[in-house]
Amino acid sequence: MIIDTLHWTKIEGSFVAKGTGKYITIGNFFPNDSVTTIATDYRKFLPQYSYYLIDDVSVIPIDLNADAGKDSHAEPGKPVPIGRVNDTTVMGLDCKWYYKGALIDSGAVISVKGSAVVGSVDTYVVVQTVCGLVKTDTVTVKTVPAGMKKWNANQSFTVYPNPSNGAFTITQAGVIPQGSVRAAVYDLLGRIVHQ
Repeated sequence: MIIDTLHWTKIEGSFVAKGTGKYITIGNFFPNDSVTTIATDYRKFLPQYSYYLIDDVSVIPIDLNADAGKDSHAEPGKPVPIGRVNDTTVMGLDCKWYYKGALIDSGAVISVKGSAVVGSVDTYVVVQTVCGLVKTDTVTVKTVPAGMKKWNANQSFTVYPNPSNGAFTITQAGVIPQGSVRAAVYDLLGRIVHQ
């Protein structure tokens, strides 16, 4: 019996549908004489009934794979969402997020910031638990220069030598887009110094 009147009580379990059912109905379907009751001090309210507020109900397949989302990119210090970004069917999913082995957040979707170091790649691990079944997935976030609007994870850029005397080379691996390619060099204050 749930008698806490101040806090939410989490109830979860594994229920297997019989047939082709896609929904779950929540309620008490037993006759009154089969229901356990307790007396309260609120006898002035007759007949005596209790009511429960139900929130954040999820129906999740028990074999649901963990999903950390697609590898992404972010500008230094700018937030980017990771996880089940466009999936609204798994609200309340028990997901814990780790970075370098430390717990950093929980939820099906979280927001992380790009590193202060351009070119760094950070790896995040999501640990998902559904009715005791634990699954994991990883996602990487690469920090790209400020102002870089699009990034293809299959492309890799290299700039050398570093440091340079003012002359440097930019190489690109991966698919080269048709048409012209624009490259800009920014200083630490975000000003274009060469393009």
